[in-house]
Amino acid sequence: MQSNFSLAAYVKFKVKNVVQFISDYEESIVSTLKDQGLDGVICGHIHHAEIKEIDGFLYINTGDFVESCTAIVEHFNGNLELIKWQKLEWAIT
Repeated sequence: MQSNFSLAAYVKFKVKNVVQFISDYEESIVSTLKDQGLDGVICGHIHHAEIKEIDGFLYINTGDFVESCTAIVEHFNGNLELIKWQKLEWAIT
């Protein structure tokens, strides 16, 4: 018995659902907290690490350090920065 199954279509469908879930998650958090008079939010372990503004509200996601090797740091002047760890390859000559 042969079935017509497209793995590419299945993966595309799943990815599209995940992207929509994450977008809904971000919008829900921003609208809820913005209504409470807050300026921003820091979340973690969903999607990828980023610092962005959504409707004038600061949205920060730390991502998953184990998977993405990223972190959010606060500098002495109060600025926030997304940093990414990169393995350095050393050559011994």
